[in-house]
Amino acid sequence: MKRIFLLFVLTFLFYLPFSSNSSSEEKPNPRQNPPANEKVESRVGKKTYDEALKEYAKNRGDQLFSEGENFYKKGDHTKAIEKWTEALKFFEDADDKESQEIILGNIGNAFDESGNYSKALEYYQEGLRLSRELDDRAGTGEFLTNMGSSYWNLGQYQKALENYLSALKIDEELKDKKSEEGDLSNIAGVYSKLKEYEKSLEYYQKAIAKARELLNKKEESNLLTRMGDLFVDRSNPSKALEEYLGALAIAEEIKDEASANEIKKKIDEAKKLSQKKIALEQEAQEEGEGKGKAEAKTEAKAEMKAEEKKTEGEKTGTVSLPAKQVSMEEAKNLIKDGDSFFQDKKYKRAAENYIAALVITKTAGDTALSSDLGFKIAESFLMAEDKKNSVDFMNQGLTIKKVAGDKRGEADGLIKLGNIFYHFGDYQESSKRYEEAAKAESAIGNKTGFGVSRINLADIYRLSSLYGEAKKIYIEGLKIASEIPDTDLIWRAQYGLGVINEKENNTDQSLRYFMEAIKIINSKRNEFSPKEAKGLITDEEMLFDDLKYMLFKLHGKDKGKGYDKLAFLYDEMSEELKFERELLRMGVPLGQKKEQSNFPEKPFSIYDAQKLSLKGSDEVLLKYCVLKDMTYLFVVSKKNIVTIKINLVGDDLEDMIVSLRDPIDKLQNITDTSAFYKSLEEVDLNIANTLYNSLIEPAREYIKGARVLLIVPSGVLSYLPFEMLVEKVGERKKNTDVIFAEFSDSTYLTEEFSVNYAASAKKFSKKGGISLSQFKHDLSGKLLSIGDYGGLAEDLVTVFGKDTKILKEAEATKTGFKELAQKFPFVNISLPVWIDDDISRTGIIFSEQKNNRILSELLNAYELYSLNSDPKFFVLDNCEYNLSSYKKDNGIEYLLNSLTGSGSSAVLNLWRLDEKTAGDFLKEFFSLLTETTSTSDVVDVMSLTKIKLKQAVKELGSSPHKISYSHPYFWASFVLEGRSYHQ
Repeated sequence: MKRIFLLFVLTFLFYLPFSSNSSSEEKPNPRQNPPANEKVESRVGKKTYDEALKEYAKNRGDQLFSEGENFYKKGDHTKAIEKWTEALKFFEDADDKESQEIILGNIGNAFDESGNYSKALEYYQEGLRLSRELDDRAGTGEFLTNMGSSYWNLGQYQKALENYLSALKIDEELKDKKSEEGDLSNIAGVYSKLKEYEKSLEYYQKAIAKARELLNKKEESNLLTRMGDLFVDRSNPSKALEEYLGALAIAEEIKDEASANEIKKKIDEAKKLSQKKIALEQEAQEEGEGKGKAEAKTEAKAEMKAEEKKTEGEKTGTVSLPAKQVSMEEAKNLIKDGDSFFQDKKYKRAAENYIAALVITKTAGDTALSSDLGFKIAESFLMAEDKKNSVDFMNQGLTIKKVAGDKRGEADGLIKLGNIFYHFGDYQESSKRYEEAAKAESAIGNKTGFGVSRINLADIYRLSSLYGEAKKIYIEGLKIASEIPDTDLIWRAQYGLGVINEKENNTDQSLRYFMEAIKIINSKRNEFSPKEAKGLITDEEMLFDDLKYMLFKLHGKDKGKGYDKLAFLYDEMSEELKFERELLRMGVPLGQKKEQSNFPEKPFSIYDAQKLSLKGSDEVLLKYCVLKDMTYLFVVSKKNIVTIKINLVGDDLEDMIVSLRDPIDKLQNITDTSAFYKSLEEVDLNIANTLYNSLIEPAREYIKGARVLLIVPSGVLSYLPFEMLVEKVGERKKNTDVIFAEFSDSTYLTEEFSVNYAASAKKFSKKGGISLSQFKHDLSGKLLSIGDYGGLAEDLVTVFGKDTKILKEAEATKTGFKELAQKFPFVNISLPVWIDDDISRTGIIFSEQKNNRILSELLNAYELYSLNSDPKFFVLDNCEYNLSSYKKDNGIEYLLNSLTGSGSSAVLNLWRLDEKTAGDFLKEFFSLLTETTSTSDVVDVMSLTKIKLKQAVKELGSSPHKISYSHPYFWASFVLEGRSYHQ
């Protein structure tokens, strides 16, 4: 097991704990490659069955260890922890305590490097116990060092010191001089944090002596630099210069150019501070006659401290304030620009503007605005994930409030500071600030502020698993909030009590608290501004997930009480909320949204789905609900309502769908034909079969005989075309003359069912939708088409007649499209469509040439949503996905909610297709629109198109080979979203 290595950045005054490793790259302790996994049965004849099981467990543990190591090297700590945690269980089964000790250390390291220091400590402590049980003195020392580092990062310096001192004692016994050197340096650093400077200097000197004994020149230079920093911190720049010069001489001797350059900067700073100190002292003596020597010295010290603070800011990476005098009017403009940058998520740019404004307001003596700017800057750095600057500027704002005697502002600032520490997982510092805030709010009689700080503190205790303390404070907070009354605090306390009661297995009480919290938010949402309402909806989403989890858990215990039916209702509500929240974020008023009738006031139940979503006995609704730790399927037909637990949970489904899609998604970056085909051959139909067996097969008896499956996916399932799921994998025999022939003998879902998708069951109940029968299959003049992706223009004129409105990409403008789209029931869009996790960046891209420049405009999801005054049928054939978004699932949901908002339906591609493939599919689809019988409709046309293409074998130009379109790439990408017809 390794000790944690934390880099010493020479420009930092904030000292980090020392590591005994010399490499800057943190790696797990190297192990031998694991032996091949062997089945238990092969061992039974040679050893006892128990021994065979243990050996199998050890082999499996070794294998998982290596997999975790690979993820660790790639920087994926989450996956590494998962693999190592699984390996730990196997090593426990094998009773292999030595391997358990190593694994515990590595898991601790991964948590520590991820910033989860409290979790790291749990594993280090367990590893420490094992190392002592095994009498592994070296391991014990290493665990103590690692624990010291985690305590350091949590700000618990006294505990860090105790662990470092214990580690030093062990390393001295073992005569491990290299580790002693690291221990001494760590101890020196932690004494500095404790402001015990004499002790710090003592241990720095011991560490330097040990470095010299080991001929470790680089570390000697580093330690001298840190001693210099310590003297700067103590306002002794002349002494600091001595140490810096010694460090520089060594750095130049060993040709460490990077360190030498940094030390030179420190030398220049120390010289300036020294000269400034001398000048200030002389000035104080000269002014002593007017002010008195004591007063002059005090002022000189204050100026000296200010200069040191500036220097410290440069060393720690804190943004320094530019020295310029400008008007308050310019400050207001800077703040306005900063607000715009913040709104655009350019948080560092926002901070720069606020900082420039802060200089002006401080000069002008506007303390109120200066303190508020400090808070704004802190929030900007918080959003930029810059903890140090966020904390520093929040403290600046707090100091101004305190000096100005603004007790209310100071109390509120303490809450904000607590929130910053909370955001970065520093629960200890966060709880301190909330406790200070509670006292301050109580002293000024601010019940609301007191309630906020107390409930925030309860949240910290809950997240730290201190449920008893949290419960007491939540109950206290609920009482205060009810007296005020403050509905925001009431629902937060109820939510916290709901979580704790669930942990205590008081499920009925937990359920009541969750439902009351949601009821309060719903009752108040219309009273808030879009920004405030968006925050409420985000909180409500969190509540819904916990509530659904609780309801499914109760359903598992008692299937007769209808908890699952309630889960269906709340899942429908939560799906609506996702889109509602994003509309609010874009500034769409709630009243305007509700007037467009996309969000019925009445909650949509599973019985509503049975009555309203199904148009006949040949349809079955499959609604999936994917949570982190469980997945459920609701099966609704005219005869049955069934809830089925699925054996794959959120992470499992994501891994499988990502793996299934990966060979296709990689095509976006492949231009070579042979590489293109090779990547497609890697599509694993066994994964498609596993997904079929997990997602479809459990409902087999209820969907047998159905013609149409109405599928409501959830999470990452939104990016899975269910039609490509494989009921039975064929022999997959290759044909040297026909590319992809091996995909033709498998049985796919599309061969048995037509499939229609929607974001919620309620969307299938919408009145309207496009029905081919309403046009009697005469589509003449009914189509607007923009662009020509896949060379479709001529074919569209053939199908829809000469009155078809076709605009070339260069002719299409965003404004023109919005006007024309209102006039046509069928709209084909062959322009690029970008799908992102951010709704403001999701939409259709229009490009227009002006003054020899190409200008691009985005018709975003909300603008699409606003087009739906009448039901339409959209075809989007050029969708491209932000792949990180598709793993989150939100991007496509935003687009589909926009397109299907008023009962419209849409066809779109779930992965990017080459132009020829997209063109082949849509030519077949549009052609069939006019050829099918009057009783058929779009869902049937879609299904027939897929089957015809799947059976097609096409020529490859002049090549002697042919290509089979049986590969899902060619026919499965396009899916039908939204109710496609009505009766």
